[in-house]
Amino acid sequence: MSNLVTAHERARALLAITRRRAPRGDGERPGPPSWTRPVADLRSLLPAPFALTGGVATRLYMPERLTDDVDVVLPPRHAGVAAGALRAVGAHCLGCRPAGGGTRWRLPDGFPTDLPRTEARWDLLELIAHPEQPAANETRCLDLLILDAPWVEPALRAATQGPTGLPVLTLPYLALMKLITARLADIGDLTRMLTGADPAAARAARRAVQRYQPEALALLDDILSLPSA
Repeated sequence: MSNLVTAHERARALLAITRRRAPRGDGERPGPPSWTRPVADLRSLLPAPFALTGGVATRLYMPERLTDDVDVVLPPRHAGVAAGALRAVGAHCLGCRPAGGGTRWRLPDGFPTDLPRTEARWDLLELIAHPEQPAANETRCLDLLILDAPWVEPALRAATQGPTGLPVLTLPYLALMKLITARLADIGDLTRMLTGADPAAARAARRAVQRYQPEALALLDDILSLPSA
């Protein structure tokens, strides 16, 4: 284990253990994608183009999970405009984002959200879990990821719309984002997304990684070789 220098090497070692313990065919496919929880409505605030990434974006490709923040990808040319727009509505900069670059912001109380049509069970769970806090204020941290990479502009042009109209990175570019740091949580997300993806989407993700992040291709191939992937 002494040669596990990079995050990609460490992730590959963990995946190798997973493959040995779970032979192909023994894995379970995740449930369908779901998007029910509120998201800050940034369309009138941030300059276009931008797109959601991170835990919120994964909702288009796997079952929904809780997340403490909203991650947004922006090109460097819009960094100053975005920061000024956030300050103008009363958001507070919390400093540099520790992983991936960019800055973290605290949105003001009552910031509008784009709330999809939720099932009654979600409303009930919110009432039980947070009786003192409206569901619309659930997520108030915003991470601006300012990336100067050759794939950022194509990714923003190709962004798809979430169920409420917010732009979201498509799976190939979301895979690139997850592989930047290759944290355990990111690899877990990527594995679940690719497990639930159709073969064409998985091939598109592989082509994007091969073109823009070839050093991570071996790790991606390890993920694609996992049971049910």
